[in-house]
Amino acid sequence: MADNIAGVIQGTTRFVTAIKQSEQVPEKYILVTFSDPVSLETSKQTSNPDVMTEWLKNLTVNGGDDCPEYSLSGLITGGMLSNNDSTVYIYTDAPPKDYARENDAINILQSKNLTAKFRLRNECGSKRRRRRDSANARLPLRSKRQSNVYDRIAAATGGDVQRFATASELADKVEEDLMNDLSIIQNSTQTVNQNELPSSMAMIKWSIVNPNTENVTIEVDETVEALHLEINGTFSSSNILLRNPNGALMTHGSDNITVKDTGILTTISIQSPVTGMWTLENVGNDPVKLNITATSSFDVSSVLSEMSTNGIFYPVKDNPIYGKEYGIVVSVENLPANASISSILLVAEKGTSVTSLNASLLSVEPRLEYFAKTAITTQISGIQLHGIDSSGFPFIRSSRHIINPVDVALKMKPYIGDLPLLRREDLHYNITNFGTKTRL
Repeated sequence: MADNIAGVIQGTTRFVTAIKQSEQVPEKYILVTFSDPVSLETSKQTSNPDVMTEWLKNLTVNGGDDCPEYSLSGLITGGMLSNNDSTVYIYTDAPPKDYARENDAINILQSKNLTAKFRLRNECGSKRRRRRDSANARLPLRSKRQSNVYDRIAAATGGDVQRFATASELADKVEEDLMNDLSIIQNSTQTVNQNELPSSMAMIKWSIVNPNTENVTIEVDETVEALHLEINGTFSSSNILLRNPNGALMTHGSDNITVKDTGILTTISIQSPVTGMWTLENVGNDPVKLNITATSSFDVSSVLSEMSTNGIFYPVKDNPIYGKEYGIVVSVENLPANASISSILLVAEKGTSVTSLNASLLSVEPRLEYFAKTAITTQISGIQLHGIDSSGFPFIRSSRHIINPVDVALKMKPYIGDLPLLRREDLHYNITNFGTKTRL
């Protein structure tokens, strides 16, 4: 499996490097890994191609003897995260262990008009299966039946299935597929005016809005082409009062406003909103969840990092240790000219501020990054970047980022000497309690 992963990494990294230099960059990159058990599945998304490249380089193989795998769970997760009308690529050498979820996968993909393309190696179905044939004579038939699931899903979504004998062939196909998609995108937009192309969807912030309390402020900066509000928990849009920076109440009849009520969910979209501080008030009887996004080229992504002795930040892959100092590194895309960054906020699940930190410039090239140092002592659900645009209006950009500290650290002591084959050796660990209570 390791050589297969290396091939996928090689081909995908070349593509990400090429497409970030093109005019039509993806709105976001999504990476989903699946495993056995299914609890080890991971999913990540970013709008920063350099972050995606870093994730790809850090991919490793754990185990390698599990066949089949929970590949449909990974496909479903990828489908749920993908934009409509996208292509989802699945790379594996294993048939699906969760083949009973075939219809679930097809329904998710078809509901978003997604195309599934499977790129398979037969290694798992041959090498591993041969070791088990004597114990289970029916396994080859079952594996074949499971593998046919991929063909049916591809057929149902307008995709295809291709199988490869070597990892190098797979790597070449990965790059060919993705470069072909890039060519299609570029060719289809050659006649489109650049100003008419959609910007990416940027997160401004989210909040819980209680009834008849202080108004929620909505910061609209000069890069916002459209403002989008999603209000969950209100039974009528009349319970929401939205005012522009001039104090004027926004009504449904306005030319640039679209309002949709669907039961307990209300969505409001404002095209070309006035720059400045908007306000929203909940005059209903129940609290609502507010999610604020914008059509804007200005966006951010965040990474939890640890600083080395020579001052270089490295991404933290595991849960941070309670009370230990870490770095919050925020990558900024398309910061408006003459705009200034002031602070980085760590926010809770309800959108409330946990900690406000002064933002310091980390780098300008190859990407603009700001950072702040802090000790993590509670769960964080997101990162906010605050600043002022060239017109003096405040802006906020947010990144959904779950950070869950742990108060017990486990570290293996160094082992000096060889580890003889097939001989048991004792390995020793240090367990440190960084919490506030004694543990048994």
